[in-house]
Amino acid sequence: MRSGAYQFFVIEREGRLAVRLRDLEWQAKRPFAGLECLPYAPAWSIEAAWETLAEPVTMEVPTVTGELKAVTVRHRAVFDHAGQTVALLPMETGEEGVFFVFRDAGSGRLTYGAGRFLRCPPPRDGKVLLDFNRAYNPPCAFTPFATCPLPPPENWLGFAVEAGELKYRGGH
Repeated sequence: MRSGAYQFFVIEREGRLAVRLRDLEWQAKRPFAGLECLPYAPAWSIEAAWETLAEPVTMEVPTVTGELKAVTVRHRAVFDHAGQTVALLPMETGEEGVFFVFRDAGSGRLTYGAGRFLRCPPPRDGKVLLDFNRAYNPPCAFTPFATCPLPPPENWLGFAVEAGELKYRGGH
C-alpha cells in the first residue's frame, strides 16, 4: 500500500507478520555517504580448516531487536592468528556458501560496533576461504529499522580484523 511518499508492506519473520514503512523520498533528506574499506590485505585472506563438530551445537543468536534465534551448527572454521588457534561458527551453510557473523577488537572503533558479516564460497577438500577483505556491515549499520543478527559470543574475536568495510560515517 502507498500513501504519498510512504509505502507500507507486510513482512514475515520467524513465522510472525509485521508491517514495514518505507519513505520513498529518504535519499533527498539524507544522502548516502558512501562506503569506505580498508586497503586489500592478502594476509586477511585465510584458508581455514572446515571441521565437522562431533556433536551439533545450538547457539542462541541475539538480534538487534533483543530476540534470540536458535541456530544449529554442525561445522566450524578453524585458523591460526598470531600463534593462537581461532574458530568461527557459521550462521548458515549451503550450496551457495557459508555465512558468518563476527565481532572483533576493532568493532566500534574502526568498524561497525555490533559486528560484521562475512560470506564465503562453499568449503572444498576440508577447507574454507575466509577472506576478511570482504567483511561488510549489516543493514543495521545503516538504519535503526533493520533486524540484523548479532555475533554470538562464540564469534567474538580477541584481535582487530583490519580488513573489509569500515564503520559507516553517515550515521543513521
